Amino acid sequence: MTDRGLTSCCGSASLCCCLCLCVGFHSIYTCIYRRNLRMLYNLPENPCCDCCIEYCCPCCSLCQMYRELQNRGFNMSLGFNQNMERLAQATQASMHPPQVPAAMIR
Repeated sequence: MTDRGLTSCCGSASLCCCLCLCVGFHSIYTCIYRRNLRMLYNLPENPCCDCCIEYCCPCCSLCQMYRELQNRGFNMSLGFNQNMERLAQATQASMHPPQVPAAMIR
């Protein structure tokens, strides 16, 4: 979601696993996504920097990012493109004025 659909879920997961297995330090890669999410929604960098959180507890960080996107109305199982279509439909539906009947209704 944070890279606007440029990288597939499988591609990101594969790269993260390769970094973890080969180098043993995947926190740098996941830190980028956490920083992007924080910058996208102007979230504070609390209680410490993104890389420290990713290094100390990557599972907690992943859960936090998931909940943040979910609370903002995203459904991660749909993917980026379908979420954007859903958002556009909701915005378009809310922009139409209510229909007023031409004649009185009993």
